[in-house]
Amino acid sequence: MAKVAQGAHRDRHYWLLKSEPGTFSFDDLWNSTGRKTHWDGVRNFQARNYMRDEMKKGDLAFFYHSGAEPGIVGIVEITASRSGRWWIYTPSSGSRGRSL
Repeated sequence: MAKVAQGAHRDRHYWLLKSEPGTFSFDDLWNSTGRKTHWDGVRNFQARNYMRDEMKKGDLAFFYHSGAEPGIVGIVEITASRSGRWWIYTPSSGSRGRSL
């Protein structure tokens, strides 16, 4: 049996961030200063609790558009927590994730 090496990010978690494209789209994030923004306005209590208690800097998330054309449109990194507002970042290198 082959030995499986532990990944470099063994404590990293993976999330799904959902947004209506008309409210805040992946393009809005892509075009924001530094490709960063805060993530707030979460109405679902369980989702809010996960963000507050479990999300950590360095975690990754799929950016999901709901609405008329639902689907994953990009991958983002959680960069920091500030006063209950989570900051997300789109890596500047590579594709914008449209091929996902």
